[in-house]
Order: sequence, then structure tokens, then C-alpha cells
Amino acid sequence: MRKYFEFFCPTKINCGKDALKTIGAELEYLGATRPLILASTNATRMGALDKVMAAFKGSAIKAGVICNNAPNRPDVNLLREMKKQFEEAKCDGIIAVGGEGAMDAAKALKLFLSENCDDILPLAGTSKKPEHDIPLVTVPTECGSGHETCGFLEVEDKFVATPSIVPNVVVIDGKVSAIAPARVTAAGGVYALANAIEAYIGADEMAPVEIFAQKTVKLIFDHLLKVVKDEESEEDCLGIGLASALGGIAYGNVPYGAAHALAEAMSDVANEPVEEMTGITLLSAINNMTDEQKEKLAGLLPYTCSREKLAEIPASEKAARTIENIETLLSALREASGMPLKIRETKIQRELFGVVSGAAQDKRAAISSVVPIGQEAFLKILNDAY
Repeated sequence: MRKYFEFFCPTKINCGKDALKTIGAELEYLGATRPLILASTNATRMGALDKVMAAFKGSAIKAGVICNNAPNRPDVNLLREMKKQFEEAKCDGIIAVGGEGAMDAAKALKLFLSENCDDILPLAGTSKKPEHDIPLVTVPTECGSGHETCGFLEVEDKFVATPSIVPNVVVIDGKVSAIAPARVTAAGGVYALANAIEAYIGADEMAPVEIFAQKTVKLIFDHLLKVVKDEESEEDCLGIGLASALGGIAYGNVPYGAAHALAEAMSDVANEPVEEMTGITLLSAINNMTDEQKEKLAGLLPYTCSREKLAEIPASEKAARTIENIETLLSALREASGMPLKIRETKIQRELFGVVSGAAQDKRAAISSVVPIGQEAFLKILNDAY
């Protein structure tokens, strides 16, 4: 395990009943009263944008520009147009409402404005402190990647990681959380689970990442299945929304692991949703961990079962039972939502395994891995997951 760590978490989390009502005060504190509001098409269609707008009605906050059709994958031309609208309307902050696409578009826009740039390539890998900071408040409506809290984004296959794009505040409100279809919610929840598990395994044992990962796992096990089955309460919606944010913080500090690297490569090669690909790779990646990693995985067992069951499990079986509980949850999510758990259920054939495993080696999750992950290891996981 790591013997050194850094931990970065500047995002303020406002979570709970009527959390949307805090947006106005947060923007005013940050010195912004005329934000550009960027919402995904789904968030707009499901009424989340209207609820966000209603939350600061009557306050000093007045929307300068409303972009209500952010695509799943932001492109540079869209960002240039939004930057122009932001400047012409004399906006001074950004509110992002939606899933990962809206979050990445908002962070990229923040970067364009802070750096006074209109292309992503010169900013790739940037880490310098910008001259001008643009306040950013995120309102996630889907659980998953945790991009509402982390400092990296991807636009047109160009990766950027910098503390300057970490959102100032994330607002998690049960009125707008978990508005995606069951299959999308299930896959997103598993993505958040993977964030927590692989960050936990890769973290130094003294790092706060472990605490964030443990809480993420507990929230997923307590709430995700209820939401997917459409049996949720507002507390359940808040639970998976918070799990996504905390998992994003954990993985943002320790971005590594075979499940992530393979899922991203599979998504690139076959144009499959990365969240669903993570649901396929997670269990196989866990089963192919080293004995030392599996032993550490036992530390997550208390967050996957009740205290009564935990008391009955011998220490020698804790790692195996943790994996068993994860497998049980994935199976239940598949039954409830139809999300795939095997590669053979996707467009990816065995003939592509060489391409996928090669692409996985170039992913950040593989490059930053504590335990080296070679192409042979990736091929084994792929075959196990088929």
C-alpha cells in the first residue's frame, strides 16, 4: 500500500431537505449574482432546472444565461459559444444541473473563462492557478462518476486535471436527485461503488480517502437498490446523491484501478456507456486483486452488511464475504434494472480484447496504479468478465 498521501477536498457539500434554497446564499458569498445556468436535456425535461430556478426566486440572484440542452459529451464549439454568451451577458458564476456531461461542460467553461482560452488542447494537464476564478455550484441529478466534486474532466478525448476546476459547492437535494431511468441509476451507482472500492484499495491506510470510501459503500448498500426498484424515499435519493459526491472525492484523490481502466477502454472502443462497463469489470477486477489487496478489502465488510451478520463472520472469511456481498448487490441490481454484468451482453467480442487491453494500459487509472497492471492481467480480467 502507499506510504505517502495528499488529500484535496475544497468542495463544500450542502446535502439534505431544501438544500436547493442554499444556492442563492452560496453564490452571493462567492461574489456572484448573475450566473450562467447550464442544465442537461434530461434535467430540463424532468423538471430539475425549474426547481433550481424556483429555489432562488426573489433573491438577488438573477440568471444571466440559461443553457438547457447540454449534451452528454461537451464539445469545444459548444464551450466557445457558452463562453461568448457568458461574457456578453456579463455573467459572474456558473450553476451546473444534471449528470456527468453537464458537470464536465461547466468545469470546462470555468477553465476557458479563468484562462481566457477557447481551446482545450493548450489546457490539457494544466495545474497552474488561474488569474481569475469563476464560482461554480453543481447540482447533480444522477449518481455515478462524482464529477460534481472532482478536479478532472474529459472533452473530445482530451484529459484535464487541475485543482482550479474543482466546484466550489455541490448541492444535493432529494427533489432533484436520482431522476434518471432505473438502468442508468443502477449503473451510475455501481460506478460510484467502483470509485470507492478502488480508491480504498489504492489509498494509504492513514489517508482520509478511506473514510470517504467507507461511507460511499455504506450509502450505496443502504439506498441504491431501493431507488432502482422505484421504492425510494427522499432519504434514499439523498443517500445515493451523497454517495456519488463522496466517491468522487475519494477517487479524485486516488484515481487508480483495473476496473476503471478497462471500463474506460471498453467504452472508447465499443462506444458503450462507461458506467455499465464498470459494472461489468468491477467484480472480475476484484477477483483478480493480489492477496494483500483482498485482505484490505475486508475492511469494507462492515459497510456491506448488518451488525448482526458481521458478528457471525470469522476474521478469516471477511474478505471473501465482502466480495460475496458485492456480487449479491450487483445481481440484484441487474434483476431490477436489466444492466449487463457480462461482456457477452455487449457489442464487445473476444476479438477486441487485445485492442481493449492495450488501450487500458494508457488510461490514468492504470498508469497511477500502486500495483502495476500489464496487458496480460487486463486480458485475464476481460476473459473472466466475458
